[in-house]
Amino acid sequence: MGKKLLLIVVSMSSFLSASRIHVVGDSHAFYCFAYEGILDWRFSHYYAYKNANSMAFDIHWLGPTTMHRVGRDGFNALNLRDLGIQDGDTVIFVFGEIDVRCHIGKQRDLQKVPLASILQPLADNYLKTVLNNKQNYNYITCVIANVVPPMNGDFSKEYPSYGSISDRILITQQLNSLLKTNCSQHGIKFLDFYQFYATQAGDLDKTLSDGNVHINLAYNYCIKQQLAKVLVN
Repeated sequence: MGKKLLLIVVSMSSFLSASRIHVVGDSHAFYCFAYEGILDWRFSHYYAYKNANSMAFDIHWLGPTTMHRVGRDGFNALNLRDLGIQDGDTVIFVFGEIDVRCHIGKQRDLQKVPLASILQPLADNYLKTVLNNKQNYNYITCVIANVVPPMNGDFSKEYPSYGSISDRILITQQLNSLLKTNCSQHGIKFLDFYQFYATQAGDLDKTLSDGNVHINLAYNYCIKQQLAKVLVN
């Protein structure tokens, strides 16, 4: 599976400028974009790393914040101005894995409602918060990242998995489809790297993971390659 990470070759220098690239989200924001040689668990809400191609990321790790909370609470949950993001910057939003792992299936089953009635407002409200933040600037580039493939297993007593892996794969893929459609309709860029880290079944490839729910830092370069393609289009 790891060989497919080498299939895309993109020059990252073509879009680099004086503007900063920010990544805002839960722990996946860190694992998907931090430099593979650095893993520092001291919580500071802010990380700045630079990879070998001088593609710098300011990573704003907001703890276990859900997509639901971002959409529900708006600026109270996510205000880009509070993070020092300025006009001309690029912002990548990384949320949703916790929603899929812990909450969406449970909410559907407890309320006995169709999955779509949970996913559509979740995606819509999330995008609304992104758009409202965007309107606070003369110009910023907003990129919504796909929800990462779900891990087949249960690795957190605090945030345990709910439902079967096949159900969580279905939820993740349907949510990503809605996010992609919403982005297309509202002029927001969508970063899609799901296929490069999923097995044929759709769950997270354990050989590319950190042994938990995250993509391994050593294998996140493909995400940056995909981002380069998104930003130049």
